[in-house]
Amino acid sequence: MNEEKILTILSAMQTSIDQINQRMVRYDQHMVKVDQHMVRVDQRLNKIEEDLMIVKESLLEVRDSTNTLIDWANRSEKVIDVPISLSHQHPSA
Repeated sequence: MNEEKILTILSAMQTSIDQINQRMVRYDQHMVKVDQHMVRVDQRLNKIEEDLMIVKESLLEVRDSTNTLIDWANRSEKVIDVPISLSHQHPSA
């Protein structure tokens, strides 16, 4: 091979390497954006999980309170001997 062909081949190889390097830079930039997006998604997911825990705790409190009120109503009905359906009516009715 003569020197000119070798230089042409080396030049073509260098061009290919430059193109690969440019693609790698774009890939790295894209991956940075993906990582940033994943951080935001993870933050939102954590917030949703926290909100869900609050809702679960509130649901348990409401259920406990409802059960307590039902229990009180049942006990008061037995003590007062008045049906609950009448207990909320105004005395003058």
